[in-house]
Amino acid sequence: MLPRRPITTLSAIAVLAATLSACGPLLPGATVGHVVVQWDEATHDLSGFDKRAPVRIIATEEDWLDWLEELPPAMRDANGAAVEQVDLDDSVLLVAAWPRCTEVASVEDGGGGAVRFALRDPEPETMCAWSPTQVQVWDLPLSQLGVERGEVHLVP
Repeated sequence: MLPRRPITTLSAIAVLAATLSACGPLLPGATVGHVVVQWDEATHDLSGFDKRAPVRIIATEEDWLDWLEELPPAMRDANGAAVEQVDLDDSVLLVAAWPRCTEVASVEDGGGGAVRFALRDPEPETMCAWSPTQVQVWDLPLSQLGVERGEVHLVP
């Protein structure tokens, strides 16, 4: 008969519980958040939008309204309902734009408030004649990050 390993079993259960918990912070490196608003150049008029705009965190309602004011009217009007539903009470936002061919976006939790916008290409051998700009606004719940609003920051 093999000896039992209660400590190893308990450690495995604790890691599994932390991973599956929707109420607490995610393990560093896990994906976090979800897309709440998006535009893409293939179906929306992005004229006047800076397609080279850096990824940014929007932490306050005031910053969100300022960012919306910077958008070309066609973009604001295209997703009016989704834009109005953005709620910053318990979240911060991440905004990213990139030329999309086959890439899939995610936001990774680096722990301690560090977040990273990541692109993964499931089809790296695909050559796109045109990669329309994709703009996404991600909702990042502070409860998932396990930090206060002012602690969220971008890392490369």
